[in-house]
This record gives sequence, C-alpha cells and structure tokens, in this order.
Amino acid sequence: MERITENTITFWHSLLNAGLFVGSLILCLSGYMGIESVALSHMVTFLLVILICTTVQSFRGKLRLYAILVLGILGMFFIGTIGIEKSTDFIKEYGKWLIGDGGWEEEYLFSYQLMQVAVLSVIGYASQLLMEKYLLLRRISAFVLLGCLCLWMFEEYQIPKAGASLAITYIFLVLIEWIQQRWNKIRKGNFKAHMFWIMPFMILYLFLFCLMPAPKEPYSWQWVMDLWYKVREKLTIVTENIMNTGQEDFGMTTSGFSEEGQLWGGLLERNEPVMVLQGKAGLVTNVYLTGKTFDDFDGRSWLDTNESTQQERLLDTLETAYAVERYDREDTTDYIRAIDIRIKYEYFHTGYLFAPLKTSQISGLKRESAYTQKGNDLLFEKQKGYGTMYNAEFHQLNLAHPDFKKLMEAETLEDEEAWKRVLRQFGRKNSVYPIEKLYSYRQEMKELYLKEPKLSAEAENWLSKITQGAPNDVEKLKCIEQELRKLKYSLRPGELPESITGEAEFLDYFLLESKEGYCSYFATAFVLLARAEGIPARYVQGFCVPIENKAETVVYSGMAHAWPEAYLEGIGWIPFEPTPGYEVIREVSWETKEDKRMKETGQNAFLQEEWETEEYTAASSIDEKPEKEQVKDSRPLILMVGKILIVIVSLLGVLIAMDLALEKQRNKRRSPEEKFYLLVHGNFQILAMLGYKRAEEETFYELRKRVERALQADVCPVCFIEEYEQFLYGKAVPDEEWLQGLQKEREQLLRLLKQMKNKYYLIYRGKLYLLRASRYKSFSK
Repeated sequence: MERITENTITFWHSLLNAGLFVGSLILCLSGYMGIESVALSHMVTFLLVILICTTVQSFRGKLRLYAILVLGILGMFFIGTIGIEKSTDFIKEYGKWLIGDGGWEEEYLFSYQLMQVAVLSVIGYASQLLMEKYLLLRRISAFVLLGCLCLWMFEEYQIPKAGASLAITYIFLVLIEWIQQRWNKIRKGNFKAHMFWIMPFMILYLFLFCLMPAPKEPYSWQWVMDLWYKVREKLTIVTENIMNTGQEDFGMTTSGFSEEGQLWGGLLERNEPVMVLQGKAGLVTNVYLTGKTFDDFDGRSWLDTNESTQQERLLDTLETAYAVERYDREDTTDYIRAIDIRIKYEYFHTGYLFAPLKTSQISGLKRESAYTQKGNDLLFEKQKGYGTMYNAEFHQLNLAHPDFKKLMEAETLEDEEAWKRVLRQFGRKNSVYPIEKLYSYRQEMKELYLKEPKLSAEAENWLSKITQGAPNDVEKLKCIEQELRKLKYSLRPGELPESITGEAEFLDYFLLESKEGYCSYFATAFVLLARAEGIPARYVQGFCVPIENKAETVVYSGMAHAWPEAYLEGIGWIPFEPTPGYEVIREVSWETKEDKRMKETGQNAFLQEEWETEEYTAASSIDEKPEKEQVKDSRPLILMVGKILIVIVSLLGVLIAMDLALEKQRNKRRSPEEKFYLLVHGNFQILAMLGYKRAEEETFYELRKRVERALQADVCPVCFIEEYEQFLYGKAVPDEEWLQGLQKEREQLLRLLKQMKNKYYLIYRGKLYLLRASRYKSFSK
C-alpha cells in the first residue's frame, strides 16, 4: 500500500511538473516553432503525449516494457493503415517544413504542427525527467524561464496569457520545492509528498490566474524599462567592442567600407547595420558619408599620400559658402542649407569618423573619443565601435537644380569683405583664417589632386569625342559622368588582367574592353578622365544613404559606396555620380524662392537643360545588377542570447544578495553550537577542494596529521579538527574564542585555495556557496 501511494505521488508530481514546463514552452515559443497560433487540438495533443509518457514512466519492471510494446504495436498499426510509403513521405516533408524548405505539402501544414507539438512534448518530458534527477538543472530552467519572461516584457514581445500563467506557476512550483528541500535538510521527510498535497491549490491558482482579466493597457514599468535599456546598451557596447577590437570592419572582398582602395574582381554583398542617422529635420537631399579619400592611383589600387593636417573639410565648406555669398548674397539657401545630424555606430568597428561633404563642425563626442584630421580624413585616436555617437554640422548642396549649375559656371571677383562675413557666420576669426589661407589651400588642392595621367591614343580619342563642344569644366565633367553611366554595373566584373600596370592600361581595359564594373571602377575612371581634362579630382569611399521620412535611418554595410569629387576653384569640392542607377539618389534638389514665385504665377522655373542626364529609374538600375549573395547576420541571435543571459545573471545576483542578507540575519539568531558547526563544516569543504578530503576509514586525528605534513606550514589552519573532536566526543561547549579562531582559519584556507587554484578560484568560491546548504546535513563521524 505504501508503494502504491509512493507511485501515485511520483506520477502526479511528474505529470504536473512536465505539464507546466512543456506547456509554457509550447505556448510561449509557438511563434519560433512554426506554430502560427496555438489551437485546442495542439493542447489536446500536448496533454495526451505528456499523459502517455508519465503513465509509461510510472510503470515498473515488465509493466513498462509491455506498455512500450503496446505503444509500438499501435504505432505500427497506424503506419500500416495509412501506408509505409505515405508515412515516410510525411516524415520527409515534415523535415523540410522544420528547416524552412518550401518543398513540403501545404495541405499537411496542420499535421506538421501537430507533429511538432508531439515531438516537443516528448523532448520536454525527457528534459523534465533529467531535471528531476538533477535538481540544480531544474532550478536553472526556472531561472531561464523567468529571465525570458522579463526579457519579453522589456522587449514588448506578445505571449499568450495561458503561456505566461503556466510559466509563472512552474517557477513558483520550483521555488516552493526548493524551500521545502532546504527545510527537509534538517527535518527529515519526503518533499514530493508535501508537493502532492498542495497540488490542488497550485491547480486552483493556475485556473484563477487564467480567468483573471488582463488590463487593456499593460503597466509600462517605465523605470525598469529605462534601467533595462541602459544595461542592454552597456552590455552591447562591451560585447561588440571586445569582439571587434583591433580590426577594421569589412574587408574589400565584401561590399562594406574599407580603408583600402584596391579594385577587386568581385564583391560578396553583406547587409548588416553599421550606423544610424538621427535628427534629420530640414534634410532634403540624401546623405553621402565620407570615410576615406585617396589621391594616387597605380592602375590596380588607390593610395593616400595626403599628410596635411590643416582643416581641409572646414576650408572646403568655407570656400563653397564664400562662393554663394559672392554670387547671390540674398538667397544663399537656394544653393546651400545648413543641417545637423546625429550619427551613431552600431555593429561597426572603425578608426574613421564618417561625416558628409561640407561638414563644418563635429560635436557631441565624449572626451575619450578625440579625433584628428589627416588630409580630408577624420580619424579617431583609437578605433571606435558600438555606441559611439556624435553630431555633424554640414551644408546640403542643391546639386540637381539648374541654378546650382549656374553658380558653378559663374565667374565672380574675390571679395575679402564677403569672406569675413562668411567667417562670422561660421563663428571663425579672420585672424585664424585670413583669405590668404584660402588662396594657399586652393594651390595645395591643385598640386595634390591634379596628377594628369598619360592616356593611350584610343582613350584620348574617346575622351575628346564625348567632351567635344563642352564650353567649360562643368560641362566636361557632366559629359564624362553621363557617358560612364551608359556602361554596365556588375558586382562580378572579373579580375583585372595582369597587363594593367598603370592608369592608361586601366582606362583602356574598362572603357574600351570590359565596359563593366562596380562603383569603384566608375569612380576611378571619372577621376582619371577629369584629371586628363586638367581638373583636380579625388576618389572617395564611404556610405551612400537614401533618406526616408523617418525619425532615424539605418545605415547598412551594403550601402558602402565609392564616388568621385572634382575641385572647382572658387567653388570647392563638388561630388559627382557616374555609377549607373545611383544618380536617382545623388540628384535630389529643393525648390528655390524663384521656383515658388514662378509656381504661384503658373510658370515653370525648373527647366530641363542640355546638361541634365538621361532619366534613370531605380528599378532599371537594379535589373542591371547581378543577383546578390546575401550573408545572414547572426549577431541579432547572439545579442538575444546575451540579453537573456544578462537578465538571468541579474536575477541570480539579486537572489544571491538577498540570500546572503537573510543568512546574516539568521546567523545572529543562531546559538554558538550552530555557528560552530556551520564554520567547521565549511572548513572541511575547503579542505576537500584543496585535495584533503577525509577518507572513509580515516579518523579526524589522522586527517589533521596528513594535512599538516602536506602543507608543512608553521601555523597550519587545521586546529578546528581537534576542536571538532572535542565538541563531538568531549561535549565541549564552543565559546567566542573558538568561533574567532575558526573564522581566522577559514580565511587562511581560502588564501591557500586562491594560491593553489589561481584563475579557477572564483569557480571554487561558487561551489562553496552552492554547498552551503548541505552544511545542515549530519557530518559523518
């Protein structure tokens, strides 16, 4: 009778625990398991599988074997009814559905989901059996489930009410069992029997929990959310920077940004988030973020020889503003507009500070994020990664508007007063930036970026033909830009022939032979052709970012791009876009005051002029591009696991802190005998970790002598063994002196443990904490 009662207790205990654990997993994680919505049929399947598994497990000896045989016969009968071939096909199709392959039958979708529930129920039940054998795993599972619930709350992930109810009930059940088990360390008894008698109350609690109405608007927990976001941000910053320290993200074999300027035969496209742009009020044009600028080309790769430390970016911005001031002082916003954006690095590690052309100021950086300027490049003193934020003040250019073309073609006289006005607008002093500094800067730009290449006769004929009749430099640049857009865009242009050893060979190959390439090819050709026409030009690498009407725009690694910039004396650096399909991003304009006035009077001020390029659509340019290889980013999954771990670790930390505080309070109420016993038992545990565990037939005296011989110390911290013998056999009463001596010996043993275990010391301290509960157990004599 006693055995039947024990079996009954075990049966219901296993059934309740497995039901709560597996049910919470199925309901909470159904979205990740291919189950769109949990229906009654899914729950019936889950309960039936759990009931069968628990029943079979409750049988003993031959009864269990017979039950398994009966289940096997029923399974074979079912397979025979529907056919072996059809059953095999179903299993194969279920496997395809499981891995996301589209080869499975749509009509069997409901059956796949039932199969999924059944398989998960069996796996969950087997896990529960393992956790009943190793109770530490059971407590860990409860902590993980609690961490997931907290994470889902913070991330606002919707889970079914029934799933949350089952999960919370399971966590409470594990907590109650843990409390009962600790209690039973002193008072002997079967904690499963206790759990059996409180099961009706747990089921009632679960039932009431499910019936309780949920509020329409959940409590926001704003203070917790704010704390969580800060912790999550710090965690991500630390993990990302540790993972990527010492390396520049994205090699040149991928389509991300690189500090190298080599032309490869093909690119493997990636699409990972690298930056976020925020605060775009007033932004009209799309954003090109400059990273690295090059000035010298050897036929196969670009080099950067500019070692200047003067403020090139600021001088360029001042020169353009100066040109507008001289040309149309009243309506400067028709040509340039000031804007301030915030840039935040995401999964990106680089030594470059990215900012748009015509940037006048960088602000918002922390003190440790100082940067320097080398030529046109802005460089951090140390590589920066996730969480780096700064503001960039820059001026948009109304490039696509005909009036801006007139500005570039206009010839205006130098005006020192206009230069001083511009300096005042930018908050700069004339004594620091006299107009002579601008003249010196212009000369330096010509010397550095006007390295005229030697072209072959065929390339010279090609260039003279397309620029024939162009009256000025601006027209020549637009002709070159338009002609290059007629070539083919390709991520797989093939390796450059070994015969290419200089600029002339590259142009012959690209313009006259292959006639295809990606952005680096087009930008390179433009720069070389512009220089051949006597116009300073440079090659730039960075990110091309289309801006949408959103609070923030994510910059992906696939937006990495190369483009050319030409220097027009008196105007400054002007970007061009020879890569097919990208002109729709670059050539965005805004209405001028004259446009608005003409619109009000019914006239059209925005005329199509000869210099404007052919119309390209984004769709047509995409069609020309080959199919892209996508590389999945595994970091979001890693971060999700990291988030769950940080929640679990935080919860464990809080519980440990509470347990230590309660232990301190409990210790004050303990008698000297109890304090003595706990300290002695703790010291014996440390000795065991040092390798001096008491053997089965060994006396306390023999253990003490063995430790003293092994340690060979003047003062050996094992006097507590002798005192413990007196306590056990001599009925000695511990006093305060004994307790203080025990505490000192404990500290000595811990120092020895730290010396001997070195870097594993913290692991052993963790073991000591976990073994603390077992000190209540009677120590074998």
